[in-house]
Amino acid sequence: MLESLQYLTLDEIAELDALLAGVPEPVTITMQIVRPDGSTEGYLLHTPEGYAELSPDDPLLEGCPPVTPEVNGGYRVGERP
Repeated sequence: MLESLQYLTLDEIAELDALLAGVPEPVTITMQIVRPDGSTEGYLLHTPEGYAELSPDDPLLEGCPPVTPEVNGGYRVGERP
């Protein structure tokens, strides 16, 4: 492929550079486990093998809502399904 680059015009090279610069970087996907009362039960990390539970002090969770303890089965007082 490098041999064919010598035949590109400057505009084509600039366009190719712009396309390559726009390639997204890999992302880390975390999923929040939310209780019916809206509190956070925990977080899962999406991996190629499946999902892995993250510990509450994991650096990936910086700035995320804190994991809260289970209170009243996860429901508001007087509220049951």
